[in-house]
Amino acid sequence: MRPELIGDPDVPRTLRVGQAAARRAEEINETPESFSAGIQFAEARLRELSTIAPSLTVEVDRYNIFPVWRLITLDEIQYVSAFGQKWEGHESAVYKIAPTPKGLSTGGSPSVRASSEHRSTRHLKVRTSVRIEAELKARLREPDLVGEALDHQATSATSIYHDTYYDCSDGSLTAVGRELRVRTVTSNGERQVLLTHKSPMVDEASHSKPEDETEVADAAAIDTILRSLGYNPYISFEKHCVNWQFQAKGRAMLATMVTVPELDGTFLEIETIVDSLDQLPAALEAVRSQMYDLGITEDDLSTMDYTEAVTQHRDQHRPTNP
Repeated sequence: MRPELIGDPDVPRTLRVGQAAARRAEEINETPESFSAGIQFAEARLRELSTIAPSLTVEVDRYNIFPVWRLITLDEIQYVSAFGQKWEGHESAVYKIAPTPKGLSTGGSPSVRASSEHRSTRHLKVRTSVRIEAELKARLREPDLVGEALDHQATSATSIYHDTYYDCSDGSLTAVGRELRVRTVTSNGERQVLLTHKSPMVDEASHSKPEDETEVADAAAIDTILRSLGYNPYISFEKHCVNWQFQAKGRAMLATMVTVPELDGTFLEIETIVDSLDQLPAALEAVRSQMYDLGITEDDLSTMDYTEAVTQHRDQHRPTNP
């Protein structure tokens, strides 16, 4: 996790100093040239590490704005910290996140990651696999009939989702299509808290996005951690959901019938997970075929975003001052 170096592309790489690197060098009383050289040396050593230990995934981003979120995962333990203009990385509080019964994260391999969630440029080895939700959404004309058809495929489970979305003060995550969400799922008297990050969409027609998700033990604790790292809640709402998990078209699928108390209508989401972009078209075709089997037509499909729809509803129904 290093400041962005790239400046004038016509200047030799060893002499390039970007604004972020120059600014950071001034803050810590170093010359821009020596500071940039130190960054390049650190990256070279990390490249050597990725060569020496092929089973270890090493990722580095160069950042250009603050705060910088530093995430290190070693086996089943995760460490989270951040630094900004007023404090150095070694002065940052470090939060240790222990594994839960369902595991720490969706990834299974050991990794050392240094990442910035804001307008960064990756310069080292990138993971070759990602977790992508291949998902389609439809507005249902006859939800009872669709529910009956799904009941023939699997046993339903009813849950209430309480979703809170976080962003920087400048809205930079939302601006580039990223989502940072804490979801509390209540079902049969039990609660589960999930922390989810979604990257920008990789398929415009379906709005499918890469996703990383992990279970956390305490919603209040993760809220405190996110706020301390510069991420504040900007919208919260409830979704009432009925879920069916089943096998269809050779794939594991999850169908979710959704109602949002603040919105009109009932929606159906069907998703399946893929771990590479080249698998996405076939997965979406399987989901689309399953939609058709339930009597849903192409005209019923929707890319409506719940956060945008709820925000619009609240804006329209906000009391006006006399």
